[in-house]
Amino acid sequence: MPYRFPPTNGAPFDPYGNKPKLRGLYQAVTIRADDGHRVRVMYVNPHVRSGARVEMGTPIGTAQDLAKGYPPKNGGRMTNHVHVDVWKNGSFKDPSSILRRR
Repeated sequence: MPYRFPPTNGAPFDPYGNKPKLRGLYQAVTIRADDGHRVRVMYVNPHVRSGARVEMGTPIGTAQDLAKGYPPKNGGRMTNHVHVDVWKNGSFKDPSSILRRR
């Protein structure tokens, strides 16, 4: 089943709205590109509002601390990171094909 994005550019939306243990801990942003791609950037405190136009280089948010939802286990912990995934026409796409390095 394809991923269902929020109905508009989501800034913010809860990436764990369907998981009670993690609901409300993290935020994410959805970016809709003019060419039909949709990009989800998860685990960020958004700096953009819903419907805002973003250009390359626009700060969209700051990374959140993952320890509150993923506490250390067996002496290790999840490394803080920002999760990015890209979709078009309901299918996952390789993000490296459209995301450019600066």
